[in-house]
Amino acid sequence: MIAGRDGYSAMSLEAVAKQAGVSKGGLLYHFPSKDDLLQGTLQHFAKVARGMLMERIAADPTPNMRWARGFVTCMFPSEEELASSKQDLDPNTMGSFLMAMLTVAADRGSSVQPLSEFGAELRDRLLEKEEEEGLEQMILWLAIDGLMVWKLLGLITPGAELFDRLGRAFRERVGLPPEHASLHSSLGSLEEKTKKGAHRAK
Repeated sequence: MIAGRDGYSAMSLEAVAKQAGVSKGGLLYHFPSKDDLLQGTLQHFAKVARGMLMERIAADPTPNMRWARGFVTCMFPSEEELASSKQDLDPNTMGSFLMAMLTVAADRGSSVQPLSEFGAELRDRLLEKEEEEGLEQMILWLAIDGLMVWKLLGLITPGAELFDRLGRAFRERVGLPPEHASLHSSLGSLEEKTKKGAHRAK
């Protein structure tokens, strides 16, 4: 995603049309303005992120803390998890995109309803759990969101030692082996999976 990789200012209609392989006129037919494009992008992001999370939860055989494990493995997947799970958004782009969109939406007064609806669904599902388990998973979710805010503020960099240490700590906290793929490995594995998918589609 252009917004996650290069920031919202780089998300021009021309740039998006080029990356999507469509004409600017075709893009304008669906998204008449940049604000419409922002809303469409938010909806797509929420849909893809929900799909990634729900796939992990459905594949987890242990009910206790599996929502938290889903959050953690979306952001700090192991090499094995990258190979076996759907990873349509790499961890770095996912966090960067979310922070960029929230910042722009707040600045421009745009609606973040797609993200709000997704967040409300997760919150309510966690509140249905037994109180202690639900709150523990909610705390982990908030901690991961806080890590993305730190990234936005320049307090931490993906791939840095502290980021990796936190990733291992998150994984241990939810009962997973601590070692997770480095940012470089995550991006490389995701790129390889994308190429294979494109090759199969031909």
